Amino acid sequence: MGGQPEYRAGRSDSPVTFGGERTSISGVVAILKAVVGALLAGLQPRADLVLENLVLRQQLAVLRRAAPRPGLRPLDRAFWVVVSRTWSRWADAVAIVKPETILAWHRRSFARFWAAKSKRLGRPPAAAEIVALIERMARENPMWSRRRIASELAKLGHPVDKNTVAKYMSKPPSQPRRPPSRT
Repeated sequence: MGGQPEYRAGRSDSPVTFGGERTSISGVVAILKAVVGALLAGLQPRADLVLENLVLRQQLAVLRRAAPRPGLRPLDRAFWVVVSRTWSRWADAVAIVKPETILAWHRRSFARFWAAKSKRLGRPPAAAEIVALIERMARENPMWSRRRIASELAKLGHPVDKNTVAKYMSKPPSQPRRPPSRT
């Protein structure tokens, strides 16, 4: 019939379902790998299978992106950091990046977390020139209160709160403490 090749019994196009006359070591190894993989998958706990499936699907989603060499987004990196912290066999399932890369991402995110957590809270300190001006005004005008100094600074164009002025005012020499009254 026409130019179509005739199908012969005992011959196949697949290297796995090959016929008897084309037996090769690589074909046998491929079949053994598939059988052993299926047996091992059957012996794994269900949670491990679900996690492995999730990890492999995430990698497929990254590889299906339209770019020739798809980059990992921050969300992808966060996914891998979480998986590496919660699943003990994560390194066996990762295929698109090295496990060392994922550990480096985790170290960096840990460092950023503690850097943000250890930042100073509150307002920054007043400028050095303002502090010097407060000290000079308090020294030259010992009868002025913190409110008066704050209002004088506001007239000069430096809006400073009275509590900030009190913080930087020089303290008067303390008087000797008297013992508390017994009455």
